[in-house]
Amino acid sequence: MLPSILWGAFVFYLTLKPKGVINLVFPPFIKALHPDKWVHFILWGVWYYSYYQFNKANSSSTYHRFWTPVIFILLGAVVEILQHYMKWGRSGDIYDFIADVMGVLVAFWIVHRE
Repeated sequence: MLPSILWGAFVFYLTLKPKGVINLVFPPFIKALHPDKWVHFILWGVWYYSYYQFNKANSSSTYHRFWTPVIFILLGAVVEILQHYMKWGRSGDIYDFIADVMGVLVAFWIVHRE
């Protein structure tokens, strides 16, 4: 359980920390792939996957199978809302939220496809 909690703290740190003074400049062909959306997708997918791996015993109930991804998706919404209102050089983005949701749903599909 601890690795999942640490990963969650890492996700919140990365997504809520004030924007740094270093701005990465990507070449146009990389920028066209929207690397920030892929980062959101991976961060949230790995977080859900790690949570599931460390909580398999609780994950068999229908209640847990339904509510765990819903909670992760709500956390993604909370992060984007906080980014919008905290005014630390970040802004809430619906497409970041969609990437978070897609990461959770793909991880959900991976762990429950059996």
